[in-house]
Amino acid sequence: MLFYLYKDVCYLYTFKYKQMKKLACFSVLVLLLFVVSCQSDKKSDSYYDQMNKKATAEELLQRINLPIDKVAKKEKKKNLIEQDDDLLVYKYELSELDFYELTYVFDELGCFEVGLDFQVNNKEQLGILKEAYTKQFNESKDFRLENDINGLARWLKNDESITVELDYALQEDGILALTIFANE
Repeated sequence: MLFYLYKDVCYLYTFKYKQMKKLACFSVLVLLLFVVSCQSDKKSDSYYDQMNKKATAEELLQRINLPIDKVAKKEKKKNLIEQDDDLLVYKYELSELDFYELTYVFDELGCFEVGLDFQVNNKEQLGILKEAYTKQFNESKDFRLENDINGLARWLKNDESITVELDYALQEDGILALTIFANE
């Protein structure tokens, strides 16, 4: 009889140990899931980094003179908000309140204008965007600064085939526009 009692006590002890082990593993798993889910790539990246994940300025420059069908393949169809025979407009969110529109204008030769219009309430992020694009084109070997007056910086490609404008005149209002033009 004592043997059966000992066996029952051992069984209960083992059963409780297994239950505690499962509970501890479950708790660690829940904690790990919570930590991972609280991290967000979108919020930790600057708006400039988010934009570059979709298309860098260099990639946008390469879309000049492409036909409308090839440009459309490079963008996400779900973000298309306006389409015409000579126009494509896409809207991308940067945060809950901030976004940019990417506009392509076409003629018989292909895309002759690419516009990035930012609507950003976060002044720090808007400043990062302005400084990053300014630095990128100022340091480019392919472009030279033509002028930077009254909130409009203009760069000309060395072969004079493309002009890039950064309009920051309304930066205090949360508006920034980068436009790439094919020169005739």
